[in-house]
Amino acid sequence: MHAPEVSDAFRLPLVKAYLTTPEVSIDYGLMEKTSKAAVVPLKMAWNDLGSFDSFYAVFERNEDENAVKGEYLGIDSTRNLVIGDRMVITIGVNDTAIIATPDITFVAPLERAGEATKAVEILKHKENDPRADSHTTEHRPWGSFTRLEDGPSYRIKRITVPSGRRLSLQMHHHRSEHWVVVQGTAKVTIDEEVRLLRKGESTFVPIGAVHRLENPGLVPLDIIEVQIGEYIGEDDIVRFKDDYHRIREP
Repeated sequence: MHAPEVSDAFRLPLVKAYLTTPEVSIDYGLMEKTSKAAVVPLKMAWNDLGSFDSFYAVFERNEDENAVKGEYLGIDSTRNLVIGDRMVITIGVNDTAIIATPDITFVAPLERAGEATKAVEILKHKENDPRADSHTTEHRPWGSFTRLEDGPSYRIKRITVPSGRRLSLQMHHHRSEHWVVVQGTAKVTIDEEVRLLRKGESTFVPIGAVHRLENPGLVPLDIIEVQIGEYIGEDDIVRFKDDYHRIREP
């Protein structure tokens, strides 16, 4: 079953509103300022999971009181919170938060894990590090992409496009792209040419070419994209047509 389509008359103002909304919690931005809120009693467990110690409180724990999401081998290690995208091994570690992602590993005493915001502020304002705001996997209206490897003049991604969705018709000033289909069927537009690519097939998008990727099939489309250029930032995109109204007015 497909979700019902949202009309442009409703969707476009909503998208514009999100683009201009300050990044504050709903508590500060709305609930503390309204006089029209109402409260009703509700019997249920509640935790807003606003810190790592709150995750430790709700996660199931093993016989050593370790709360684990992912692969973990703990030797003489107790009362730890371990969340990992890869295997984590500890020896003689106790009462510690260990968060291991593909781009950053965070380690702190569990009671001080809430101070992670200090590190985020340093990365964002002092180091100007993009990892303060983005994860290796980023979600978009058309699907998602995962950065697999970055180099001085290249980036490798895995791009996933659900059935029936498509990226914007776009162009890049500073990079070319090579696409290899690893699952599904891709409908590819490059300037005036439109092609269907199937598993194992590939194509090349030159710098400056107007192009679009879409999934006309019934199964998710996965491609490996290799970007090569003097600049490979996500803001090197000129959109000409977009299903999600991300073309900014001049």
